[in-house]
This record gives sequence, C-alpha cells and structure tokens, in this order.
Amino acid sequence: LVGISLSAKPEIAWYIPVNVEDALSQEEVMELLKPLFESAEIRKIAHNYKFDYLVLKSAGFTIDGEIFDTMVAAYLIDANQRLKMDTLAKKYLNYEPVPIEAMIGKGKKQKSMADIPYAEIANYACEDADITYRLYEKFIKELEEDELLNIANELEFPLIEVLGDMEEKGIKIDVEMLKAFSEDLNKDIEKIEEEIFEKTGEEFNLNSPKQLGEVLFEKMEIPAGKKTKTGQYSTSEAVLSELATEYKVPAMVLDYRSLSKLKSTYVDALPKLVNPATGRIHTNFNQTIAATGRLSSSNPNLQNIPIRTKRGREIRKAFVPADGFKLLAADYSQVELRVIASMSGDENMIEAFKNGEDIHSRTAKEIFNLESIDDVSPNQRRKAKEVNFGIPYGVSAYGLASRLGISNSEGKDMIDQYFGRFPGIKTYIDDTIEFAKENGYVSTLMGRRRYIPDINSKNWNVRGFAERTAINMPIQGTAADIIKLAMIRIHDYLLDENMKSKMLLQVHDELIFEIHDEEKDSVPAIIKEMMESAYELQVPLDVETGLAENWLDAH
Repeated sequence: LVGISLSAKPEIAWYIPVNVEDALSQEEVMELLKPLFESAEIRKIAHNYKFDYLVLKSAGFTIDGEIFDTMVAAYLIDANQRLKMDTLAKKYLNYEPVPIEAMIGKGKKQKSMADIPYAEIANYACEDADITYRLYEKFIKELEEDELLNIANELEFPLIEVLGDMEEKGIKIDVEMLKAFSEDLNKDIEKIEEEIFEKTGEEFNLNSPKQLGEVLFEKMEIPAGKKTKTGQYSTSEAVLSELATEYKVPAMVLDYRSLSKLKSTYVDALPKLVNPATGRIHTNFNQTIAATGRLSSSNPNLQNIPIRTKRGREIRKAFVPADGFKLLAADYSQVELRVIASMSGDENMIEAFKNGEDIHSRTAKEIFNLESIDDVSPNQRRKAKEVNFGIPYGVSAYGLASRLGISNSEGKDMIDQYFGRFPGIKTYIDDTIEFAKENGYVSTLMGRRRYIPDINSKNWNVRGFAERTAINMPIQGTAADIIKLAMIRIHDYLLDENMKSKMLLQVHDELIFEIHDEEKDSVPAIIKEMMESAYELQVPLDVETGLAENWLDAH
C-alpha cells in the first residue's frame, strides 16, 4: 500500500500517504480509517471496486456498507462503451484527467507509484477520487432513469466482492501430473510429425504455413483452396478441415496443431502461473467485457479449457482440491433452452421441461411427426439438437443445412416444422426484433439492457447480425443473471455459516467448489437447491452435481 485517496463531495479530495517517510504508518492509517470502512451506513464508491477491495483486504481492512462501482455502472448503462475512467470523464463530465503515464512514464522506463514523491502523487490521486465521485453522481441518476438500479444493487454490485474472494482463493493444480502429461503429448506430437513426413516423403517445418502449403498443394497435388494476400496457399483450420474429409495428411496436420496448442497454451503454461505464495492459480474474473452480461476469465482464461476432445478434457484432471477437500462441479442443465421456453411462453416446450422429458428428443418427435419420443432415432435427436440451439438464435436455412450436411430445402422444411410445432418461439423472435427496432435495445428478465445500434441498418448483412444479437442477448443474458444470483446467495451462505467449503470458479453455466470432507454430506445438496431456486422461471431449473478428486471426474 502506497496511499489512499478519498472524496466525499465534488471538488474536495484527500490523499493519505502510507508506508513512506514522514507519513503515518499503515497501522495508524488503519486505526483512523477503520470506522469509515467498517461503517454499514456509508456507501463505498470506486472505479473498478474489485481492485480496491482486494488491495485493502490484503492490507488488513474490512469493508462494510453498500458499494457502488462507477466502472460496472457505466457497463450497465451501455455495455458497448469504453470503461476507462479517463474516457468516461471526457464523455460524461467534459473533463480530461491527467493520465497516469504523465507521472510514472510507460514502457521499460515505467516507474512504480512507490518511487514517486507523495507530494506529486497527491494531485493525481485526489483527482482520481474526485472524478469517481462526480461520475457516481451522474451514473446513479442514469441507472435510475433507465430502470437499472435494481440489477446494479441486487446483482452486479454484490457480485464484485464474490468474484474478489474467488480470485483471492484460487484453485490448486497438480503440477507433476501436467509435467507427465506434457511428456506424453510430446511423444504423440513427434509421432504424428514422423507419420506426416513419411506420407509426404520429406521433412519440413510443420509450423510454417508457406512450407506446408507447398508440400500439400504443389508436391502432393491436393486441390488448393484460396491464397492469402501475400500469395501463399492458405492452410487455415477451415481449409484443412474441408480437405481432411478426403485426404489423410491435412487431417494429421490438424491433429498435430491441436496437440501442440494444447501443450503450449495449457499444459506447459499453467504450472508457470502458480502463485508461489499460495501454490494455486488465481484467474481474473471480468465482469464488464461481454455485452450479454456473461463473465469471462483471464490470466489465465480458465473458461477456455478444451472439453470437446479426450486429450483436451484430460487437462481438467490437473485441477485438484487441497488436502481434506473434494471438488464439486455444479452445472445448470440446458439453462438457455429453459430460459427460451419461459420467455417465449411456448406451451409445448414448457410442457416438455415440466415433464422432465429430454428436450432434444421431444423436439425430434415434433418436427419429424413421430408418434412418440420412443420412436426418435439417435440421428433425429442429433438433428433436433442443432435445431434447438440454432433456430432461437436466428440460424438460417442455409446455416442449419450446412451444420447438418443436408440440402437448403430440407433445412428450410425443418425450420418451418419447428415454428409450426413451437409457435411461441417464433412469436418471441418477431416481438423481440420489433421491440429492438422501436426502442434501440433489448433486455433480460432482470432488466439488463443491451443497445443494438445497427438494428435499423439499411445494409442487409449488418441488420441481420443485429437481429441475431437482439434475439440472443435476452436469452444468454438472463442465463448469466441467474448464475450470478446463485453465486451471491451461495457465497453469502458459506460466509454466514462459517463453512470451510469455498466457491472457486465460474465457467459459463458451471460453478466449481472446494468442499471440506466434514461438509460433503450437507453442503453439495444446499448448493444444488440454491442454484435451482435462484430465479423463478415458468419451467424448473435443473442442476447436475458431481464430487470428486479432480475437476474432470466431478462431471
């Protein structure tokens, strides 16, 4: 801690230097500020509150009272705008703050705040606090006018400390398991490389698109696709995937790339990100990036760990609990389809979920005009699954046909059949697009908004994309809001009951917990119940849970 700046009314701010010569000690500052930070009566305002919360918490402060984050507020007001404080100050206050680079420099010569004399820091830090307070005054009015105060106070602001605590806790990984896995992958990669060289009759740099293109399209005379701007053959994933259905070597190159990426991006990278002080990985959860309201994860991105391939899934084996704990994975089942059913009010879809039917089989029964769900073949269910996930997001007949490998006319027939059997979905889509055209935005069931500036564009492609966004956002955003509500409730429960179990990760529709052995007979059932009752839809929410020694086995 270098210092703390505070403001309680516009144009007046204080800077309190800490841990520097001629200033108060950290203990003295804590003693003086403790009543302020611990007062439940005083609202705490910050820009990127999670950062301040974690810094103050690590310095030993306890914070109580309502919070207001001007960065999160700006995101709720318009998720498409840039959220840096300096940018918002120019836009909303017509004021240009002194950039931090003016004081600490940038690049290799950048100094630390600790190196700057506190008399110089004071003006910069006070300006920060003052601008944050003035933005608060603007934003609280805007949130009220746009009917966003409820989602701010009930969902987004309380979630900040939940995410902060999850980041601080982190998750343990088995470094030795990843080292062994890396060696296995290396053998597999070398084996594929040798097989490719054998098939092509020469050794070359597989990571060079130029050399690979020449070998595939000139030496082997495989029909070439498009060329890049530099005149080289394209060896993109899309090009190779198309060729892989007929030719062995492009398929092998895709396997080689997949395993190489797995090794470099995850298996070799994750051990380097373990914090030596905690022995755990601490990801950042980003609350203000996805315009739909979904959370994202970075440094490292733990939401992107592959699950589609057997090798990819093995990485999850490396995520393990501390001694005396198990990992619990709790996953919302088909939450977006349940949200669609509820938002559209479609009777057939609501009935299927209420009866606990397999929704993809029910859809197949409807669109293929079958007598009963028992008559549905695996192939018909697969097709119905694509329809279920595609149509409510505006997939075209062409898009559906290419996904299923069928003709465009067959794709159109399936869409027509779907809307005939689930008319509520068609009404939802039409009404949502109409609302967006009239109001310029769409919203989730909890009132989160997303502005769709291109919804009335004269450009057909641009407008089509905007319409698909308008259909998708209320569904995906409501699903995101539901899991956030569940996270807040569970976090508060674990804290209030002084449980040893903790919430560690959020990955799309899934939450990962470290469950203490003494609590494993009670806490998982409570978590499941809290997730299923987080929000009342017209259909029941369903959560699948698993308890195991690693993340993979918890599924």
